[in-house]
Amino acid sequence: MLHTSEFDSVLEIQNDFNSPKSIIKLLNFDQVHRTLGYFVCPSGNQSATITQLASLARKWVNRVQQSTLKDYEILLAYESVLLRQWAYRLPGSRLTYDECNSIMKIVTPTLLNAMHTQRNMSRVLLQAGDVYCGMGFRHLYDLAAEEKIKFLKMHN
Repeated sequence: MLHTSEFDSVLEIQNDFNSPKSIIKLLNFDQVHRTLGYFVCPSGNQSATITQLASLARKWVNRVQQSTLKDYEILLAYESVLLRQWAYRLPGSRLTYDECNSIMKIVTPTLLNAMHTQRNMSRVLLQAGDVYCGMGFRHLYDLAAEEKIKFLKMHN
């Protein structure tokens, strides 16, 4: 048995007349629902995901700046902590390059400082691989593409 009402925004599901009712809160199509650590929105609204990824970046930067980590440890923390936290949330998102770049702007000065490099250094060199004499830091946009490919390969 299925019962919905526009006024109370809940869905009551009951298998039969003797079973208890399960109440599920209904959301509008543009509202975000948090599941397993990241936000899903049927309309494709990514504002909650962007806010969450930027918040993770700010927290990481604050913790690193207040810590006594050595420079190479900061670079390892980027790879082992922040990228792992981002990677978990990225397969369910579809962020543009500009959105990813705005999040990377939070982290990049800390990475450059840890490498004793000028802040106005080309970002292309920061993210280029060793083959191109770059520093090899993965951009959030590239990480998102890698994680989506892993997700699709894992579910085939």
